[in-house]
Amino acid sequence: MRRARNHYVCTKNGPRRISCKWLPFKSLLTIRNPQKALERIQKATKIDFVGHDFRRTAASLMTGMGIPRLTVKKILNHVEREITAVYDRHSYDAEKRDALEAWAERLITVVSEKPATQISGA
Repeated sequence: MRRARNHYVCTKNGPRRISCKWLPFKSLLTIRNPQKALERIQKATKIDFVGHDFRRTAASLMTGMGIPRLTVKKILNHVEREITAVYDRHSYDAEKRDALEAWAERLITVVSEKPATQISGA
C-alpha cells in the first residue's frame, strides 16, 4: 500500500502542508480563469495565499530537484544584473525546456498521488 504524501506551498507566511485532494478541477488543461481556480483552492484548503506563492513554490521545488538556479531564473524571467549576463547571449531555451519537462513530470506525480487524509499547517 502506498502511503499518501504531503506537499507544501511556500506562502508569504512560510510553508503550508497541503493535500492534493483540494484540486478544484479534473485536469490542468481545464483552467480557464486562474483567479477563480485560486479562489476555489483557497476556500477548499483554508490557506491564505496569492498566485505568486505558486511561483515561489515552483522555483523552490525546481532548485530542490537539482535544476540550476540560473535556469530557474531564466524560467521566471528575472533580470540578470551580473556583468557576465551582458556578454552571455545564449537563450537557454533547451535548458528551460528540459527543466520545465522535469517540473511537469513532478506536478503530474503530485496531483496523481492518493490524497492525504488531512490538510493542515506545517
